[in-house]
Amino acid sequence: MLHSRIGEAQRKGVYYDRRSNCCWSAGSFRTGNHRLPQEAEGCLTNDRSRCLRSMFRVINTTRGTIVGNSIELADTSMKRMFGLLGRRGLDAGGGLWIKPSSGVHTFGMAFGIDVVGLDRDCKVVKLWRCLPPFRVTSVSLKLRSVLELPCGAISQSQMQIGDQLEIARALESGPIAVASSS
Repeated sequence: MLHSRIGEAQRKGVYYDRRSNCCWSAGSFRTGNHRLPQEAEGCLTNDRSRCLRSMFRVINTTRGTIVGNSIELADTSMKRMFGLLGRRGLDAGGGLWIKPSSGVHTFGMAFGIDVVGLDRDCKVVKLWRCLPPFRVTSVSLKLRSVLELPCGAISQSQMQIGDQLEIARALESGPIAVASSS
């Protein structure tokens, strides 16, 4: 039955994803029985760099370690809603900075992630190591943003609660101004 579905999808000119059991084609992107919004369709069909322009570098200044070199920013409701959904994993040095956020979930994800909760000054408030799929972090009013990183990134960068992080654009050398959202 699986092979017939793949063959049928190829005849129609669409891509069949075995892992998610979904078919994708331009103009008719669907996840389950739900049609994706037009902005999300553009991200799937067009160059991904156009939809995810903001790339950042995160450094743990307390420990002197690099947390990630290619962290994407999710600062719109659409980017925050989709987050890491639809991906098969995160590359080393990759991740997602969700701003604003006071907690995250991993429903519908195919892999576990390290989650770092940050306050308005980019100080580490909470850590969740290797959060498996279909879990929810606790919601904290102290959190202003959240970093989603590959499993093991917290241990690799020796991150601990209370550490100060510096977040800078990937091509710039100085830190960015982090707006507080009270």
